[in-house]
Amino acid sequence: MSSIEPLQLPGIQVGSTGLAAPVEPDAALHALRETRRITTATRWLIGDLAWASIGHDPQRIPELLQNIEGWDIDDRPTLMAALVLTRTYPSEARFPDLSWTHHKEVAKREDRSEWLQKASANRWSVHQMREAIRDRNNPDRIGARYKTWRSRHKKVLIEATRYLDENPAASVILNGDGGWRILHPQDQ
Repeated sequence: MSSIEPLQLPGIQVGSTGLAAPVEPDAALHALRETRRITTATRWLIGDLAWASIGHDPQRIPELLQNIEGWDIDDRPTLMAALVLTRTYPSEARFPDLSWTHHKEVAKREDRSEWLQKASANRWSVHQMREAIRDRNNPDRIGARYKTWRSRHKKVLIEATRYLDENPAASVILNGDGGWRILHPQDQ
């Protein structure tokens, strides 16, 4: 895990409804990158504050829900998820370079720390982490994904192979969506 860096939005004025003043493009780009960290920090903060407000006693959760009734703080499912994650991951067990959603995705797993370490080391998105977990749980799935793509795009493969046979100096690019295009020798 890396150390926690303060969240900063230099040159940005934020109000309760978003930007409060015009922003320079470079500052906007930096702020956009920071927004992911702010979103993650806010979700953790909601859980941390809710947990602290009931003295770290899960028996007092109904009291918390009654106390915030009518507040525009969050919806109950999200608040409950924040409480569960706060209890599952004390501050020192959180990965600052991963999103709150990464943590939520593996919270019920015994090997959650292992998966978070892998996601952090490999810089996986949540989707990539899910795929890696599915692939590990079902090793045949990797081959099945390839086989499914191949059967779905068999016609494209036949057309591209035929073209390459007739034009050995050419190259083709196969797209994940099943399309293909010719890369002419002069373009290479």
